[in-house]
Amino acid sequence: MTEQQLRQKVADKMTSWVGATKGSAKHAEILKIYNDHRPLARGYKMKVNDAYCAATVSAAWIACGLAPYTGTECGVEKFARIAQDKGIWVENDAHVPKLGDAVVYDWQDTGVGDCTGAGDHIGIVTKPGATSFVVTEGNMTGGKTGTRTLQVNGRYIRGFITPDYAAIAKALGGASIPTDTDPDTTGKSIEEIAREVIAGKWGSGTDRRNRLQAAGYAYTTVQAKVNEILGKGTAQAGTAYTVGKNNEETLFNFCREVLGLNIAGAVGVITNVAKESNFQTGALGDGGTSFGICQWHAGRYTNLKTWCSSNGKDHTALDGQMWYMKYELEHSYSAVLQYIRSVPNTAAGAHDAAARWCMKYEIPANTAATAEARGALARDTYWPKYSGTGAAAAKPTTPASTKAVSAEKFDRSLAGTYIVTPNIGANIRLGPSTAHGIIKAVSKGTKVSNYGYYSIRGGVKWYYIRLGATVGFISSTCLKKI
Repeated sequence: MTEQQLRQKVADKMTSWVGATKGSAKHAEILKIYNDHRPLARGYKMKVNDAYCAATVSAAWIACGLAPYTGTECGVEKFARIAQDKGIWVENDAHVPKLGDAVVYDWQDTGVGDCTGAGDHIGIVTKPGATSFVVTEGNMTGGKTGTRTLQVNGRYIRGFITPDYAAIAKALGGASIPTDTDPDTTGKSIEEIAREVIAGKWGSGTDRRNRLQAAGYAYTTVQAKVNEILGKGTAQAGTAYTVGKNNEETLFNFCREVLGLNIAGAVGVITNVAKESNFQTGALGDGGTSFGICQWHAGRYTNLKTWCSSNGKDHTALDGQMWYMKYELEHSYSAVLQYIRSVPNTAAGAHDAAARWCMKYEIPANTAATAEARGALARDTYWPKYSGTGAAAAKPTTPASTKAVSAEKFDRSLAGTYIVTPNIGANIRLGPSTAHGIIKAVSKGTKVSNYGYYSIRGGVKWYYIRLGATVGFISSTCLKKI
């Protein structure tokens, strides 16, 4: 399949849904494609009455095999941030989009200058043009899927998501891309192939995807079956997970394929396990009261043994410990799981995943300092290793000094004292994004001062704050004025 054929396939899929209304068969098809995809964005399953414009774009990209390259979302502004993290966001209202690109709207746009507000709506370009273009969108007025014509550089354009269709087609070997609706003509059932995947016969990551698609299998269908086989019920009894040449690689693959984490999230987990146990399943700590890859302590150690015994697992083996980790995350630490599933797939995301896992799942002594050290290790060592970016490229682009960049905007009404609200705390950064280096980690309840200065990135205000002698940026989403 060529780049243009792939673009057309996306456009055709969107066009096939024109006329859908909430509760109709076409609407049900959109929601099923979105809800059946794994990992499910935010772990949230779309409901019939939900606004579904972002889910429609996601469903089209899922159905056509683009989801690993575009991400998926049910929220427009979050979708735009994912695109920014992936480097496929165009911050230019005057951009002339191509077939298959997505356009993000901001209904508060005045039409004067470049719009930098929050995204409200999204659709996919199904008929491009030099001066105007047609967009197909879900959840238009009345909950319908339909089309509208926009002028290039017209009002309400927030920006564009522009997947690299040429690179995607090349990565897929130029072959036809099977989707969830394509029939299986290769002889083996999807369950047979899924069990071969679990046994490690199809490799992992991108290599697995390419090999499955080259053989004529719809990757998302096979992966869904893998997840189903490995994740039936909460007991996880039966199938052992052994995809990897050593404990580290197996745990990484488990995080990606069973927990549904992106690379950054998985890196956050394995960084902590490396420091807790060096991936040794029999590791003992705290005078023999902590055990295993995650150093489960006291009552959690007892719970590990009890759960494994009840579910046919060996608590001293990696398989038993990984499945118990999943059980514990889903039942006692769901907020941690939700957070690391949502981090951007970047070096900064790996840092944040590692720090959050440390502070809220491992909870070692000197928690804040340890969390920051592990975040740095994830960002600078494990992220380059698993993302293939190389150590130099993986480090965030920050100034060599520790002086924060200047704020870009001023609003006197923002001046005042703020309190840090997240349970995990927040990071004071050198600039207004998670790509900037961390000056200092602060805990929940910390008071900081803002004198009205701020910058905006991805529609989010980053306040320029002071804490004692420390000056830098904190996202407004982490602060509450008092």
